[in-house]
Amino acid sequence: MTPPRPESTAVIAARRAGLTRRDLHTGWTVRATAGPVPSHILNETIPAEVPGVVHLDLLRAALIPDPYVDDNEALLNWIGQTDWTYQTTFTVDADHLAPGQRHELIFDGLDTVASISFDGEPLGEVANQHRTYRFDVTDRLAAGEHTLTVAFRSPVKYANAQSLLLGARPRPYPDPYEAIRKSACSFGWDWGIATATSGIWRAVRLETWSMARLSEVRVQAAPDAAGNGGTVTAEVEVEHARDAPSPLELIIEVAGVEARVVVDPGASRATATVKLPAVELWWPAGHGDQPLYAATITLAVPGEHEGIGEPLDSATRRVGFRTLEWDTAKDEHGTRSSSSSTAGRSLSKASTGSLTTHSSREWTAAATFAA
Repeated sequence: MTPPRPESTAVIAARRAGLTRRDLHTGWTVRATAGPVPSHILNETIPAEVPGVVHLDLLRAALIPDPYVDDNEALLNWIGQTDWTYQTTFTVDADHLAPGQRHELIFDGLDTVASISFDGEPLGEVANQHRTYRFDVTDRLAAGEHTLTVAFRSPVKYANAQSLLLGARPRPYPDPYEAIRKSACSFGWDWGIATATSGIWRAVRLETWSMARLSEVRVQAAPDAAGNGGTVTAEVEVEHARDAPSPLELIIEVAGVEARVVVDPGASRATATVKLPAVELWWPAGHGDQPLYAATITLAVPGEHEGIGEPLDSATRRVGFRTLEWDTAKDEHGTRSSSSSTAGRSLSKASTGSLTTHSSREWTAAATFAA
């Protein structure tokens, strides 16, 4: 594993990035609003943990038994047929508000079908557990207390309705898990129970930013042909809060090596590549180590000299380098054997990143890992 190196100016500045993030994970409650709810839970307002799901909240409140014990899975199937509403309040200080700022509420994961409201006014409708949602609340945010509500619909009832709308589809289990953008195993599998749970299963936060931010960051690592050095490339998309008359700067730093490119005024995309003189390859388990490198990407206002001016946003990804090789031996008829061909396909699918042909016998791939 590559030993730690002193932080570059890009890393230090990124910690003071102009974009601020405030987690909204405290003060949440959950309550049942419709469905076959037992009488002892019907009118309860239950403390909730966010990130989390309603099954865990009910367990912590001692309102349900362990669903993994005895026949409790069947006893608790009413939870997936029930609508649940999560709610919290938070306060904003006047000194945290300034002209020209953009304020957005971000939900990294909602499970699954929900209506979101802010201070009693609709903010949005969601129906996908597997994506992030971002809502602009700039015109609604003021000094004082605010109420955030997430009202979940029964995933079982929604999936049943969607199944009728979409038409019958083949499936190995009775519940229409394929008709909702929710983890299929939530409806049960051969190795797990059916819960069909609901909840704010990933982070929630309030982001405040000005000028510009990194709306998307894609990082890819590739070893050189000799397998010694390598390159790391960051492709970013930039969102601007207002007209951008001045250029910005995109900085990528990996293992103490830094590269910078100018982002033209108003440009929505940029790419920066850093070259590393030496890298350690990532090996499968049992064949060697799995070294990962931290890539820090910073969007900034250029400084007057070599340093960074005003950092606006930053992101970090972990990347690894590896090469893949296999034998392309031919069979007795002079054609590639099916086993070799299959092995090649499975290896290419196992890679994350682009796959480039260097010869008939060697491929080089980049492996990128989420931070």
